[in-house]
Amino acid sequence: MKCSTFLTSFVFLITVFSIGCKTPGDTNVKSGYGLSANNPVKLGSKDKFGGPEAERIFLQHLEDSAGRRYRWTRNGSVGPGPDGHMVDVFSNAEGGLTKIYIDMSHPKIPPFRAAPPDGFKLWF
Repeated sequence: MKCSTFLTSFVFLITVFSIGCKTPGDTNVKSGYGLSANNPVKLGSKDKFGGPEAERIFLQHLEDSAGRRYRWTRNGSVGPGPDGHMVDVFSNAEGGLTKIYIDMSHPKIPPFRAAPPDGFKLWF
């Protein structure tokens, strides 16, 4: 594990445990949440874990319903989502067909409070 990845994960865990491990997500998410550019995962932060760092932390703590974790590769931006923010798309680096779409411009939803995409959960 790279030192920067280790430090990011360590700081993230310290932050999570200092505020609690509860991850309520959003109970009003639509079916297919996070699986299309029209319905991306919404997250961000105005503090330390904002922007691309929020995306990385979120994806590092994502697992499927069977408990498998994946490495994700950023494929780029796909243009504005439904609320006008740029949406990034990530694919499974192990070659799976799943793509995750993320809108990282929501400063009130840090990565450890964001709702996971359909078929996934967050682990801590």
